[in-house]
Amino acid sequence: MPLQKGSQVELPLIFTYRDLVYGTGILAEVRVRGRGLAVEERDGAWMYGVHPGGLADSGATIPEAHAAFRRSFTAVLFDIAEDASSFEDFAAQTRQFVNEVNAPVEAAWREAVEVHRANRFVLGAAARDMDELPAETPISIEVVKKTQADFTTALNELDAEPALAA
Repeated sequence: MPLQKGSQVELPLIFTYRDLVYGTGILAEVRVRGRGLAVEERDGAWMYGVHPGGLADSGATIPEAHAAFRRSFTAVLFDIAEDASSFEDFAAQTRQFVNEVNAPVEAAWREAVEVHRANRFVLGAAARDMDELPAETPISIEVVKKTQADFTTALNELDAEPALAA
């Protein structure tokens, strides 16, 4: 059940992303489970990162804001890869980026979780079909070095849809 503040709806989300990232001498698979707060207002929607806390993006709707956030997330990984001097440097910078916390958004995310758990509001259209994960689901990051021997169709994988933290 989303947090409603006046004319806006807030959804606490848990997302899982997977990217293959190329850099100079680098091929890495990055898997991240993070948290974000989707906010729908009268004039559009925003997706704010909790983990990673340094990222936010907007769209006309929550799904559009999430899609823009997802693209921005991948673009940051590409930027890190472009500047990284080695796989180890890339992995360290990627972990630093993902582990960055936006404390004010994290507080709003936790508040939205409690409102959802209390079922005080009717579930909005933006969250009606979402899966749920426990809000305590830990964030995680894996950065795995890949080689040509790893190239199989098993690398072909779509992102799961974000889940509502409950």
